Amino acid sequence: MINLFVSNKEDFQFILDHLGKDVLINNQPVKAAISNSPLSTDVDDKIISTLAAISRGDIVHYNNEDWIILSEVNGQRYGRYRAYIRM
Repeated sequence: MINLFVSNKEDFQFILDHLGKDVLINNQPVKAAISNSPLSTDVDDKIISTLAAISRGDIVHYNNEDWIILSEVNGQRYGRYRAYIRM
């Protein structure tokens, strides 16, 4: 039986394998899903989701530019880490 309230880490790994981008987080290669943030139109914030542990202040090299993780990461949620990044 499928439990809709329990996340499956393998599902997110499938998404990363097919849609994820290769980025560097603190000069370490990581696969991450990066999307636009719906919160702000004044700045180009993005959302990063990954299976690798991340924390506020980490530097993400994405799209030939360096970004910084702005938001606090309160551990793993739904099988992944998620944060806001800004250039």
